[in-house]
Amino acid sequence: MNLKNMINKINDFVNTKKEEYELYNQKVANSKTFELTNQIVSNNNINDGNSYEYASMCPYIDLSFAKIIDSIIPLNEIILSVNYFTQKKDNESYVMVLTNLRIIIMDKEKYRNYNYNEITKFEIITKSLMSQIIDINDIIISLDVSQEELDTIYNLITNIDYRNNYIIEKSKYLCGIRPVYQRLNKISSGITIDDNKNVVFHDKKINNYLCKYDDILNYEVLEDNTPVLKRKTNESSHMMTFSKKECMHMTLRVTLNNNQVFEINILEPTTFNNIYSHTDSRYLTEFNFVKEIIDKLDSMNDTLYR
Repeated sequence: MNLKNMINKINDFVNTKKEEYELYNQKVANSKTFELTNQIVSNNNINDGNSYEYASMCPYIDLSFAKIIDSIIPLNEIILSVNYFTQKKDNESYVMVLTNLRIIIMDKEKYRNYNYNEITKFEIITKSLMSQIIDINDIIISLDVSQEELDTIYNLITNIDYRNNYIIEKSKYLCGIRPVYQRLNKISSGITIDDNKNVVFHDKKINNYLCKYDDILNYEVLEDNTPVLKRKTNESSHMMTFSKKECMHMTLRVTLNNNQVFEINILEPTTFNNIYSHTDSRYLTEFNFVKEIIDKLDSMNDTLYR
């Protein structure tokens, strides 16, 4: 290739990039913007397990933001994806939350809901390793995700079959029940209850045990395999006499009428198997958490005090 042809190719490349840059700037100049219309109202009924899970979905939000997300999500709604983006028109930053029911665009103070069928355009303008420029309904955004994550978001928004299969996978831990009550701690252990007295016991959402409340023979809290709380009866309270002042591990053990027994982890041993004193804040948090579960289960006993 002679020098003249080389120069022409370089000029063509530069002109092409210049045109692409000008076209991109024009798109940004003409871009619409998200207008958040709903005020976020503080809600103290937060599930720690959900908040930690949402924070893990997006590296650009902290636990406090994850708790705000949890505060606007009802029990019957499943979060599929949490992503951070910047609106290129004005450089305002927002979080996009995809659920089984809607798309939420939000910041720490306001949010707006969109139905999936409202998204009529989702086009990729430019790609890079960890940030993708997207045209979504004529709003130009920089979405801080990898290409693989973008593919998931695109399919969740545009492909109803893909979204439905994703929802099925994300909601498996519920074992088919529709929650009316749920308590999950930091490690996602706890219970979910529906309005037919079905109870799902969650061991870190990895092992999930479904049963009818009436099929439960007993439930008790163990510290290092020593019972410290138990199911309340007409003859005795749920508190047990014990002299422990510390422990390494706390579990909730459930025994069914058919003699099936399972345990869910509440307080796990530390990395170095350190002891939790009964005055430690972590121990107190988890003890109060599991006591709330025991109280809730006791409240479902129709024969208590009769």
